[in-house]
Amino acid sequence: MTHYDKSYFIKRDHLDRHLADTLARLAHQRNAHNLLDVGCGSANLVADLEKRGFVSFGIDHSMEALKLARKNLTRRLLRASATHLPFQNQSLDLVTAISVIEHLRLQEAREFLSDVQRVLKSGGTLFLVTPNFLSPWRLLQGKSWFAYTDPTHKHYFTPRSLTSLLLRSGFTNPVFSFKTTYVPPYNWEFPGIAGKLPSVVKSMLTFLLISTPLWRIRNSFWLAVRRR
Repeated sequence: MTHYDKSYFIKRDHLDRHLADTLARLAHQRNAHNLLDVGCGSANLVADLEKRGFVSFGIDHSMEALKLARKNLTRRLLRASATHLPFQNQSLDLVTAISVIEHLRLQEAREFLSDVQRVLKSGGTLFLVTPNFLSPWRLLQGKSWFAYTDPTHKHYFTPRSLTSLLLRSGFTNPVFSFKTTYVPPYNWEFPGIAGKLPSVVKSMLTFLLISTPLWRIRNSFWLAVRRR
């Protein structure tokens, strides 16, 4: 856990507007009101969703993360592990885990999914973001691939392997592409030479990579499933 220091969370202290808009839209579509972000870090996403009118909670096991988080949000933040969620049975409508599951060993991932099953209401949604082990960027960049540069990563998934794990864990109806607002992209979404593309091209690519089957080539993939 020595890697999870203040600089680790500050480096990741950004809000992906595409992701936040997508989650808000998904929550509205599924009549979700009570939301939990697991591994909330500096709580930018939790604070954003609360401003949109949702009852949003955030948990993180790191005190350094929570110190930063409390600058964005003064309530509904808890120190807890992903494998022991401090919520009552069937009390939540939507659970998000953005770049979290790759930090867990496979057995811990199973325990996490089991506890999400417990706290989600019937038909509730789990939304995950994780590095895409099938990304062509991994093959092109080799050891410099972004996910390999984080020493806290313990396990990687392909879309197929994670879907299989989720189905075995009692989830259903996997969804990988989402409607998104056509807004300017962040440069960090385009590694290497792709970062030099014109802004209008990157904006179009962002839309295509989120809302069409081209999601398969992204560095990370998004996945929503329902609790049975």
